[in-house]
Amino acid sequence: MHSDGNPNNPNSEVEAFTYADVAQLDYKTPGNGLEQYMDTMLTYWITQYDVDGFRFDSADNPTVRQE
Repeated sequence: MHSDGNPNNPNSEVEAFTYADVAQLDYKTPGNGLEQYMDTMLTYWITQYDVDGFRFDSADNPTVRQE
């Protein structure tokens, strides 16, 4: 995050890795359609663009501590 609101100013960075600009998807509620959407979207990228892998290691908000 930038204290002056200017994302192009590296000198104003005060906090990193909050993922505030990334949609926080609800992976915990069954039946909400997210799993089907993700499957459809991932299949599209694999078949249309020959993508051979995806990273999911940062799918959750890293600022929330899991105790």
